[in-house]
Order: sequence, then structure tokens, then C-alpha cells
Amino acid sequence: NGPIVGINQGDNFAPASLLKVPVLIAYLKWAEDKPGVLDEKITFTNPVDVGYVQQFAPSAPLEVGKTYTAKELLEIMTKYSDNQALVLLFKRIPPQYQEDLYNLLGVDSKLITDPTARLTIRQYSIFFRILFNASFLSRTNSEYALDLLSQSSFEDGLRAGVPFPTVVSHKFGERKTSNDLQQFHDCGIVYYPKHPYLLCLMTRGSDVGALIDAIARTSDFVYKEIDRQYGK
Repeated sequence: NGPIVGINQGDNFAPASLLKVPVLIAYLKWAEDKPGVLDEKITFTNPVDVGYVQQFAPSAPLEVGKTYTAKELLEIMTKYSDNQALVLLFKRIPPQYQEDLYNLLGVDSKLITDPTARLTIRQYSIFFRILFNASFLSRTNSEYALDLLSQSSFEDGLRAGVPFPTVVSHKFGERKTSNDLQQFHDCGIVYYPKHPYLLCLMTRGSDVGALIDAIARTSDFVYKEIDRQYGK
């Protein structure tokens, strides 16, 4: 909520798995309106082709025939970026909850269903800002969502540039676009003591490893600059 600096923050990117965060937020909002939603049981019957193969897939995918609670699926989707958990939750949530969230934040709701839709870093960062400020969900649910995001299994990118045990609540996204370029993004809140900051990075290029390394090096640079200003 303080000073903001952005480089090419108006450029458009494919959000990919970053959109699991608004699904998480919308589902928790539904749970506030309808207690018991998170305890509902959902059975995973068949994997769904989502149109691309994750390079950073969950280490333990959902088991066919197994029944999960909605809360378990939210946690699996968020911690491990599981696309099958996303599909199950997406099919279940009333569309209005996502549409209301996007419209309230001024983000194009076409992103919900149109895989060709794009957004900017500045637009995406709003989802993390409303969690931090608990301005859409209750304080309890906002903190729950941020806690799940802090348990992400992906420890490269933003996380690699921040020393432990500093908490980082973040979400990454990966996508190969039609021109055969890789896109890789990582966005989240770094809980530097008494001075937490929001850092969002979206990248594209031919080498996903180089993109992740660029994110990690930028994260390291920003952390050291914050530490220079506020460290003892």
C-alpha cells in the first residue's frame, strides 16, 4: 500500500496458473455465504486435458476414484498448482462468484474462461493486495489463503531470492504460447519484518530455466534493497 515501481507493467501476459489464486478467493467467498461448502465431498473420476503439459507438475497427483473434500482440493490446487484439482473446483463453484470478483477489481472477466485472454502485472497484483488487506474475504479466510500460498511446493523463482525463514506467499504460472515462447511468472508477498512487500514478475523467452533464474535474481536484488533500507 506504499510506493510502487513498475517496469513494463502495462505489458500483457498469459496468466496461466496464476489464475488459481482468484479461484481460491472466489471459493472461499462462496464458503462465507454458504457454510459447509468446504466440507462437501468431490470424487476425482477422470483426468481432464487442460491443453498443455506442466513442466512443474505436482509430485503426487490426484488419485482416480478417490474422494476429496473441497477444502482438500483447494489446498492441493494452491500448494502444488494441481490442474486437476482446479478443474474439479472450477466446475463446482457458481460462476457468479468469480465474475463478481473480477468485475469488482476491474479485471477482464474473460480471463475466467478464455485461454487466449491476457492481463498485466499491475492488474494481477490486485488479487494479492485484497488478500493482504482482507478487503474482500474475512480476515480469517484472507489469512488462510495467504498461509496456503506460503506453503507452495515451488521453491525457485521468488522464493529462491529470499533467505529463510522469511515467509513468501506466492503463486507461479507457466505457459508456452503459440509463437513457441515460454512464459513464466511468479507473484507474491514477501514478509520482510515490519515491511512486507509485494513483488510480481512476468517473463517470456525461449529458455524457461533462464526465466526462472531471472526471477530469482530480481527477487534477490529487491530483498537486498529492502534490507538495505530497513535492516538494522
